[in-house]
Amino acid sequence: EIEGLSTGLLEAMSYGNCVLVSDIPENLEAIDNCGAVFRSGDVQDLERKLRFLLESEDHAMDLRERARAHVREKYCWDRVTDEYEELYYSLMVG
Repeated sequence: EIEGLSTGLLEAMSYGNCVLVSDIPENLEAIDNCGAVFRSGDVQDLERKLRFLLESEDHAMDLRERARAHVREKYCWDRVTDEYEELYYSLMVG
């Protein structure tokens, strides 16, 4: 129920996997509408969402493509390191 930003989740998304996550804030931030969500602790909702994804190949494929693009855009290491460099420079310069 409580977790930080999951690198395992981001890695799965980067490989183009369709992800199904619980609705905790950290997961919702990571997937940014590029994955499926079930209510945390609700086994019936998990089952419903899993069945839906298994039966809706087109929807699952759309989520896969969006997940891969999302991770490449938002969590790209080149972009992240550039932002850190900019931050450190701004702190040094004032």
